Amino acid sequence: MKIFQLLPFLFSLYSVTLAQDFCNANDHSGQKKELKSDSRDRLGKIGSVDYEVWADGGNNSAVFYSDGSFSCSFSNTKDYLCRTGVSFSQAKYPSEIGHIKAEYKVVKQNAQNVGYSYVGVYGWTLNSGISGVFEFYIVDNWLSPGRPGDWVGNEKKGDFTIDGGKYTVYKNVNGNLTQYFSLRTSPRTCGTIDVTAHFEQWEKIGLKMGKITEVKVLGEAGNVGGGCSGTVDFPYAKIYINGQVNTGEASNTGGNTGGNTGGNTGGNTGGNTGGNTGGNTGSNGKCSAKIVQQGYKCCSSSNCVVQYVDSDGYWAVENNQWCGCGTEAPKCMGKQGYPCCKNTKDVYYRDADGNWGIENNNWCYMA
Repeated sequence: MKIFQLLPFLFSLYSVTLAQDFCNANDHSGQKKELKSDSRDRLGKIGSVDYEVWADGGNNSAVFYSDGSFSCSFSNTKDYLCRTGVSFSQAKYPSEIGHIKAEYKVVKQNAQNVGYSYVGVYGWTLNSGISGVFEFYIVDNWLSPGRPGDWVGNEKKGDFTIDGGKYTVYKNVNGNLTQYFSLRTSPRTCGTIDVTAHFEQWEKIGLKMGKITEVKVLGEAGNVGGGCSGTVDFPYAKIYINGQVNTGEASNTGGNTGGNTGGNTGGNTGGNTGGNTGGNTGSNGKCSAKIVQQGYKCCSSSNCVVQYVDSDGYWAVENNQWCGCGTEAPKCMGKQGYPCCKNTKDVYYRDADGNWGIENNNWCYMA
């Protein structure tokens, strides 16, 4: 065999070996961040990895690692999601980002009463350039008994082969929300997803790509009647941009109102919830001692807007960081970590908590 014939074969064999390597991954590594979620949004950054966990009720948890891997458990919830990858500080068209690929391995355990589920790649934005909220799903697997069906979209676009698998593409428009779905016809527990190839395919069939503010490996499960439980573990999860791992930016500011059938209607309300160890320098010194003991600062402004309340005290976001917001209960308290609307009266979304509006390109709760 001539050398120029041998080299492509060797490169192909090398690629297969690499794929087998990450498909054999069983352990997590690096720094870790453990989070609980009970109807609230928790997001942040560990190393170069952006993460988020969100739930609509239930007893849930997630552990994120600086190598991009993560593990999520949910119990008695209506909707639960967790994800890691890359967030962008400003919405961008995919062509402005570069070539995007994802690699993952998923292990599913003890899934019970799961009505719908998506395992794969997810992204979203409030500032899409299309209309209202835009989000996309590339679904490679699921925790529900069967594959997601036609109900995910009100417009079926056809079947296409990408990454050696057949996907069915749907578009769904529900009021202010536009969604694109690529659903793999047969599930796989490990593989590479050429995210850009899906974007290009969508464009070819007339699905205009909007700007996006994140690309993440996602595990989501829910049941509109509640009582959904299980564990989804990703011992390997990475997002590549132009061949580089997790080359993103600081976490974006959006809103994840979550919990509807068919998934997430928002994204991130700003802030890095992880370990600000800078102490309390420059703060007003008037907030819960429990918050300061965790390494967070008191908010510098005495007029901070409470976005979340727990047993540790009152929380707000300042300079994309969580901070303690006073010691007295607010007159108006938002839901799921989001502030009350100050001026708008336009309802963009409704869920079990009530009505939601948008102010300053961010979700707000209508008390």
